[in-house]
Amino acid sequence: LVPLISDSASIASGSSHDLELTTESKIPGGNEDELPYPTKPINNDVSNNLKELITAPVSPCNDLLNRHQTTEWKGFMEIIFLLLQYTNATSVPEWHNLQQVLYSAFLWISGFAHFTYFYKTKDFSLVRVIRVLWRVNFLAIFMGMTNGNTYLLYFVCPLSSYFFLMVYFSLRVGKYLNYRKYGLRLKLLGVAVAIYLLWDVDAGLFKLLHFPFVTVSPPREGAPLGPMWEWYFRTSLNHWFTFLGMMFAANYPISSLFMRRLESRPVLFKWLSKCSIGVALLAALFFFVTGPLHYDVYLYNATHCYFGFIPILAWVYFRNIHPTMRECSIDFLQPIGLVALELYVLHHHILLSSNGRTLLTLVPGYPKCNFLLVALIYYAISRKFHSLTSILKSMLLPDEERKCVKNISCIAGVVFAFYGVAYSLNKMGIVNLGTLATITLISGILVYQTIMDTTWRAFRGFEPNSNNTTNATLSKQNHMTVTEDEESLVAKISPPLIGTMIILLLGLSWQGIAIMSSGKVGPLPSTCANTVNKGQWVYMDTCSEHTKGIAQREFGISSFGHCSGTYIWGWNHTPINSHCRFTNRSERSLQEVLNHRSFVFIGDSIMRNLFHAFCRALGDTSAGEYDATVPKHSDISRYFGDTSMEYIWAPLAIDELAKLKEFRMLPPGQGPDLVVIGGGAWDRLHVWATDEDQESHKNLVKHLANVMERLKTEMSIPCVWFTPTSIHTEALNNDEKRSHMSEKFVQDMRFMYAELGITSAASFVLDGASFTKDRVQESYDGVHYPHHVYDAGAQILANAMDWVLLNADTSDTFNPPKPGVMANPFLGLMMLCFALIGLLFFDGYMGFSYLASIFANGAMPSDLYEEAFAPLHCRLKLTGEHVTDDDMLGLLGGSGKGLELSLSPSDHHAR
Repeated sequence: LVPLISDSASIASGSSHDLELTTESKIPGGNEDELPYPTKPINNDVSNNLKELITAPVSPCNDLLNRHQTTEWKGFMEIIFLLLQYTNATSVPEWHNLQQVLYSAFLWISGFAHFTYFYKTKDFSLVRVIRVLWRVNFLAIFMGMTNGNTYLLYFVCPLSSYFFLMVYFSLRVGKYLNYRKYGLRLKLLGVAVAIYLLWDVDAGLFKLLHFPFVTVSPPREGAPLGPMWEWYFRTSLNHWFTFLGMMFAANYPISSLFMRRLESRPVLFKWLSKCSIGVALLAALFFFVTGPLHYDVYLYNATHCYFGFIPILAWVYFRNIHPTMRECSIDFLQPIGLVALELYVLHHHILLSSNGRTLLTLVPGYPKCNFLLVALIYYAISRKFHSLTSILKSMLLPDEERKCVKNISCIAGVVFAFYGVAYSLNKMGIVNLGTLATITLISGILVYQTIMDTTWRAFRGFEPNSNNTTNATLSKQNHMTVTEDEESLVAKISPPLIGTMIILLLGLSWQGIAIMSSGKVGPLPSTCANTVNKGQWVYMDTCSEHTKGIAQREFGISSFGHCSGTYIWGWNHTPINSHCRFTNRSERSLQEVLNHRSFVFIGDSIMRNLFHAFCRALGDTSAGEYDATVPKHSDISRYFGDTSMEYIWAPLAIDELAKLKEFRMLPPGQGPDLVVIGGGAWDRLHVWATDEDQESHKNLVKHLANVMERLKTEMSIPCVWFTPTSIHTEALNNDEKRSHMSEKFVQDMRFMYAELGITSAASFVLDGASFTKDRVQESYDGVHYPHHVYDAGAQILANAMDWVLLNADTSDTFNPPKPGVMANPFLGLMMLCFALIGLLFFDGYMGFSYLASIFANGAMPSDLYEEAFAPLHCRLKLTGEHVTDDDMLGLLGGSGKGLELSLSPSDHHAR
């Protein structure tokens, strides 16, 4: 019997960092001297071996998913996540899909850790819940309030809180079942069914249960399709992963014992058994990598929750496949994993900026140095916030439940009170710096006085407890002297006065920084019209951060029209406080801005090329291709979702005037949202021969300017004037054009149009010469240019849309997707089957472990329950109804009958 006991002790000694409890551990609500099982006689040899079985120390190499390993895992995933965000790699579908796996892995770890904690401690107190929610949400709520962001922008925090509560209530409800063999598993199976009905079946349950908390409202920061859809989308993407982490934790002692059982086999059978599981997981991983991972974003989002667990299980298995792998971890990743939550929240504001839309730049023109500096500051601040969160948690959330609830209620009350004050000020229209400063000072003085009244005077009235009578008498005399003397006026007003000065200095400093800094990324102001046309063409690879830095240092170019390795248009550097951050507008961003709008381009062939370039920016890559079947001078219409684009052929000023007059005849609200019009080059060729022609044309231009002004003021239709592009005189194909349409004469026309009021009547002037003068040699006929040249003009116009387009009321067109559209009953049923296998067959790897039984007889996870859980349950001092003495004797290889057990008083404590 002794060798068997010794072998069992070595096998059962290992457990996770969360499950490990030695005899010195204190269990909340437990009594150290209370025996967990009824006492029976036992001989001393068996008693000593039983004590060894229960109290044997845990060897690091036997610790599956130990604390160092999970922290390393979080640090590794955090680095990958930040690199994906910093490089904007998520614009590629495969990297976007990988990022979703990282989010889900964090939730899997959360489910595993919280389940393990509740299982090992039985601590279901309200204090524990409040502290976890504080740890997860403090920084996100703080950053949201200070930056005016919605809570959903930091969606990992609400997801973690939501699924933490799922873990809590799953174990808290019917907690007496948690330590029964099938009681816990039936409860978890019920949770799996609830998840299936809530997300995988479109029965309206999700909206019904969440409507009181997440209302259907218009888009906002962090919720582009409204909070209800955003919450449904995020929870639907990850609704199985926390549960799978719980299921793995429920089977964790078995999985740990199972791995050690395999390692106790002969070398050949050990590796054959491990490889059989590994090959199966690699096959599943190969299916995932070659299949779902390459799906487009929309298809992958619809299937992620059903296949995303494959790489997670593969990582857990191969990371723990050998004792050396379990014993070692990468120290560099440990501190990063500890502050992973702070790194996630703050990456929106420090590593990146403007809620994650732009890179934070402290060293312009030196991207590598800038990254190094920003990364160091970012990590240091993240660590400080982590420390601050822990310190505040200890200060404000004590162990006593009554005080903890009282404190958190007071904090919530103060926050809501200030929200009420802010709402009232906003409604009264008196939100300004003076009002805010006054309220801040008054509130600060009130807080100071409240603290003085409730703490200082109580402290001043406290009498020290001293065994020395002389010291006690002297303290009492000093105390009476202090209480009898009145505080001086200086002592009373000094702290509030100093606090007021500090607040004023901080306020002035912050206001100065806000004025001089770039601020949040938002629509460009109208003042940017003076600089949006200023830029130049450079030849370099703008997809490289190194060459982009060279462009900023040597050419003064801060942003580029697009990413390429040829001649690229870039805007000149602008002061950071101008808020003129010109960028390449992607197809998606343009479609979002121009949605539900109509645009009309009126002009000659130069305007037609600009129209085609704008269509290419909206996603029509074939726009502008030569097509001999279409009449050369015909009108063109294009539609991009709810955005309509129309080109009208009007080569001369008289033709343009006629088209604008037609718009004036339309009923209010029926005209286009924007008219882009331009010309002058062909007028110089065809209607400029005599003095009468010139005078007539000038009158037409004045009339055109008048109509443009009236369209803007009377019908709210802004007009953009497009001046002629640079003329390559030597390339003009006949003498008439070279004589009457040279660059010198066209430049005169540009000046004349400006003098006659065209530019002042226009809402914006797109200077065609600005983006063509450096490429004039590429004009193949003297007038027209290659497509990519007009693409630069389209990007200039796209940036100008921010201030040119008037705000339109599109509230009636907002129609977010309905919760339930991502439901998939068949794939959800597949996940239910996996849950059933994992729970009822006691396998954390959801059935893959049974493949090892082909080479290792007796290595069946379902046969290891008593052996794996008995030591743990004994440490938890559970009552006999959970783990019986017969279970323990079965573990030792005998039966309860015919074997008398006797424990001495000294052995009771060890047991």
